[in-house]
Amino acid sequence: MEELDRKKLRWSFRWLQVETIATSMAALVMPVINLVFSDIGLTQAQIGLSQAIFMGTALLLDVPTGWLADRFSRRAANMLGDAVAASGFLLYVYADSFAMVIMCEVLVGIGIALTNGADVALLKAHAEALGENYRKVSSRLNAIKPIVSIFAAIAGAWMGTQNIRWPMLAHALFFVAGVFISLKIKEIGVRRKTERHPLRDMYEITKYTMRGHRQLSWRVFAAAFSGNSTHTAVFLLAP
Repeated sequence: MEELDRKKLRWSFRWLQVETIATSMAALVMPVINLVFSDIGLTQAQIGLSQAIFMGTALLLDVPTGWLADRFSRRAANMLGDAVAASGFLLYVYADSFAMVIMCEVLVGIGIALTNGADVALLKAHAEALGENYRKVSSRLNAIKPIVSIFAAIAGAWMGTQNIRWPMLAHALFFVAGVFISLKIKEIGVRRKTERHPLRDMYEITKYTMRGHRQLSWRVFAAAFSGNSTHTAVFLLAP
């Protein structure tokens, strides 16, 4: 029975890695995103504002959604995040105004905040339960993602020659696939238990991360800087 459970956990681990890669296909939309914005009629100022709103949404919700995932269910947070992000990209297929673009970016921001950290926590819990080195697993996934992104960018560019909204639809479908893949993932890992008020607990976690643990705070800063600088560079270079 123990061997059977371990086999199920191994399959869950594999599905989790597939889901992580499938939902990181942002390169699909990069070749056409500025064409879509031009088709809608956005100015450069509106494009910048839309991306600021996306990043602001993800930033503001990152800690609360992470707390909810740790407290209740990381798998549910991952599934819901994929579903919300999918709805944002699906709405992009029909977007024809600045207001609709803002709605899309808010939805994608909420989705990213929900999944951000939840899948990482699940990966770490699976690796520990199976006796694997999480850092090696994470490094392997991070090595695969750029390769997948190259093919995604090529595919997105080709789809854009047929219809500039098709890459948006394809990206939405990958997130939908992520929802169904998440059904195959086991909910494991220690749940957060606390008697403190949720907002107080979130504050204490943030305080510890940014002030109480210097090495961790620098890692958070480095990850945030690299991610945001890449996002900014894409929109500077894509036109």
